[in-house]
Amino acid sequence: MRTRKWLPIFALAGLCLAVPRVEAADSTWTNTAGGNFTDAGNWSAGIPGAADNAFFTNAASYTLTVSSPVETRGAYFDSPVSNTVTVSMAGQSWLVNTEAVIASDAAATALVSVSAGHLIITNATRSAVLNLGRAGAGRLTLQNARLTADKLVLTNVSDTGNGNGIGDGPTWNTVGGCVSWFLISSCTSTTYGAEILVATNGMPWNQCNLFISSGYGQGGGVAWFIMGGTNSVKLFNQYNRVLVGGNSANNKLWVSGAGSLLLITNRVANEGGMVVGDRDVSFRNEVVVTNGGRIVQYGPLTFSDSSYSNRFVVVGSNSSFDTSSYVYFYCDNTELVVSNGGHFTIDSAFAFHATGTPSNNTVIVTDPGSVFSNGSVMYSQSPGLNNRFIVTNGATAYTSYPYPTAGNSGHVIVTGTGSVFRFGTVYVQDDGQIDSLVATNGGYLINGGHVYIAQTANGTGSCAVAGSGSVWTNTGAVNVCQNTETRANLRVENGGLFTCTDVNMANYDNATGIVTIAGNVSLLQSRGVLNMCTAGAANQAKLRFVADYDGFGTLAVSGAATITSVKSKLEVDLNNLNVESGPREYVLATYASRTGSFDAADITVTGRFGGVVTQTDTNIVVHIYRPPGTLFIGR
Repeated sequence: MRTRKWLPIFALAGLCLAVPRVEAADSTWTNTAGGNFTDAGNWSAGIPGAADNAFFTNAASYTLTVSSPVETRGAYFDSPVSNTVTVSMAGQSWLVNTEAVIASDAAATALVSVSAGHLIITNATRSAVLNLGRAGAGRLTLQNARLTADKLVLTNVSDTGNGNGIGDGPTWNTVGGCVSWFLISSCTSTTYGAEILVATNGMPWNQCNLFISSGYGQGGGVAWFIMGGTNSVKLFNQYNRVLVGGNSANNKLWVSGAGSLLLITNRVANEGGMVVGDRDVSFRNEVVVTNGGRIVQYGPLTFSDSSYSNRFVVVGSNSSFDTSSYVYFYCDNTELVVSNGGHFTIDSAFAFHATGTPSNNTVIVTDPGSVFSNGSVMYSQSPGLNNRFIVTNGATAYTSYPYPTAGNSGHVIVTGTGSVFRFGTVYVQDDGQIDSLVATNGGYLINGGHVYIAQTANGTGSCAVAGSGSVWTNTGAVNVCQNTETRANLRVENGGLFTCTDVNMANYDNATGIVTIAGNVSLLQSRGVLNMCTAGAANQAKLRFVADYDGFGTLAVSGAATITSVKSKLEVDLNNLNVESGPREYVLATYASRTGSFDAADITVTGRFGGVVTQTDTNIVVHIYRPPGTLFIGR
């Protein structure tokens, strides 16, 4: 890290000063017209050094020029009126090794602007403090500058009654108590133990957010790096938030390193929290939790409506994000990534939300040890398109209560060996639930309840288990069409395995349910019964078997099969089958007993040479026609 280089540099700073030093104890700045820090004539008791305190109490606005590295014990800014001290560093730095206070006096309204340099509040024990508004009202602004602080404290946030929130309470560049935005560009701030109190005393609630923002419509971006210690933000009420990218672009919040914690609390339980992006001028903002860093918040995480192309990343072993509330997407083209052993935990709901039309958002949980855990419902009510939740490369996702529902063009994909998604009863449909749910390439779905595909009237939905090693197990039934006017598909293909208690197909008016078993060794296994159109009118259930070169998959029903004639259809596709040298017949389905059957007119066999289907009390078999001249040996 670059921060490890600062202390040795500043330890030699006194040897590098070009201007002869006048030894001083505490010293007060006297030149109200401004001047150079290293000019002894600008001070009451000479140039303050590493053991001295520097005081700025003049009732004037002026520029303090730092033309070479300087160090003081303390720095105290206490202008009695709203004047600004502009610290112009021209690429230099100022190290404060104990305490910097802006507005330590109750009568102070101190405004400090740091330009083109690096303000560093640190020492070897990481106990140096930057305090804004200790007794008065303070504001710190960084213009193309950097801030590093072991501890940051914002206190005494209040408003004098004008409601503008600017200059009345303490504010800190990218982090602002009681301000709406900041016109700041290219700022970087680093803390190791900030304590930020965003409170109010007569302040309008919407003025008491904490912003990490480069200003309305600005794209330069600012950054807050938390590199150690507990950094706490205390919000005032349920409407307040930590805003990453309020009405601006390219802003960053990083929490990095073991022991680094951002703690966001609120006076109202389970409120406050964080917003990433804010309206249509907010994009490419980023929150990263890495190298064992943590964010814990007692309020929701939301990705704001009309914002786009933002990212939230939790990466690395022991890196984690935890919220006692919900996580909602209202935005477009935004990515949430949990990788390389990171953990993302939600106590309440997760959603691609109905407000607005959030589209093309992606949640990716990837790599062994990475965990996404949701303690409540998961759903997508979005009328937008192509929102995806992906579990891949050996990662794990959970949703506890009572089911993961997701949505209009919302897709859940579990892919790759060792990837697991555990959940309860699931609703898969396009009216506010999952549009598709897929396990593929060795992915594993485990649900402790029923599967409803197209459960609400006029809904559509699809599920699939595809590829060798891909498995979906559940403790309840799979219901393919669970309401009127619904259309649903379940596919088990290319060696996939789906197990359940019962298979219920299209048992409602005007419902169309299709189950496809495609490819050799694919298996749909019912530990109970099969019901096809056992109720309802003008409905249709279709059972499809599609061969690959090596053969067919199987439907295995431990109990009885009920097949309602006329409404139930059977399709057998031989087009890809090796008919020249493969077996002459294949068992497509087995069951303990059968009520009803497929009418001959409702059985379709397609392929170059065709075949014929026979139905017995315990199975369905397709007999393959061979090309002329084929020699059968042993059959």
